[in-house]
Amino acid sequence: MLTTYTLPDEAWVDGYYDVLGPRAKALLDHPDPGVRDFAAETVKEIETFERSEGSYGYVFFALQRA
Repeated sequence: MLTTYTLPDEAWVDGYYDVLGPRAKALLDHPDPGVRDFAAETVKEIETFERSEGSYGYVFFALQRA
């Protein structure tokens, strides 16, 4: 059985991207290159979401043995 749930854009922004974005931007100058790379990817994801006009999201699968 496949069940689909769709979250409104506000669910991604309020309390998630609006908090995550500034934190990620603050880490773009971190001395550790791994942290910088992760922060840059996070900023890129948020920018992609903002430009997507509602067509961006994630898919999660939960599997159960029959």
